[in-house]
Amino acid sequence: MKAYVRALSSGEWFGGWAPVAAEMLWESNKQALLRLVEEDLEAGDEYEFYIKGSLLLCLWDDGVWKAVHGVSPDAGVEDIHPAMIVLPE
Repeated sequence: MKAYVRALSSGEWFGGWAPVAAEMLWESNKQALLRLVEEDLEAGDEYEFYIKGSLLLCLWDDGVWKAVHGVSPDAGVEDIHPAMIVLPE
């Protein structure tokens, strides 16, 4: 499946969304927890959450999953249970 992450250009948001391959870990009422399985980006590309293995908190918007927060595998997070997740209303 695809998730969309915010895109950057020269360190500034330009409002674009980049599609990345992800796997669904949990979903409930237009909210989801996904894990990036492949980013398909070049080394020079800049995206907010593009590291393979990152966990993405997503909202269903305009027919696609859009990331509203992400946790890099480098952050040392061992486990995130869906009950710990509070997404914006």
